[in-house]
Amino acid sequence: MELEFLEALKEEWKPGAKPALIAWLAFYGLFLLHALTNKSGFLIIDYVFLPIHEGGHLLFGYFGSMIGTWGGTLMQLLVPLALTVYFVFQRHTAGPAFCAFFFENFLNLSVYMGNAR
Repeated sequence: MELEFLEALKEEWKPGAKPALIAWLAFYGLFLLHALTNKSGFLIIDYVFLPIHEGGHLLFGYFGSMIGTWGGTLMQLLVPLALTVYFVFQRHTAGPAFCAFFFENFLNLSVYMGNAR
């Protein structure tokens, strides 16, 4: 007995457009250049994760103070994962690649969790 929602994983991937591929590669290249030349340690993409992190404290804070403390980190882990899974089930080629880019925030999470001790 197979789960119905897994049927979507048997479909073919939707092809990506070449202009979109070129645009995303340019974006990734510019981001890497920004990351290499940034001396502050806080990248421009981190401004996207800051409200997600703080929103996690608020959201998970309803379940107690301990899980509320962990909520920021949990939300930073769950949002990219949920978006990646969504696009995998939609069979979009560019979607998971773009969402996987957001796992870049693991670098900040590792420092943040190391300092939390």
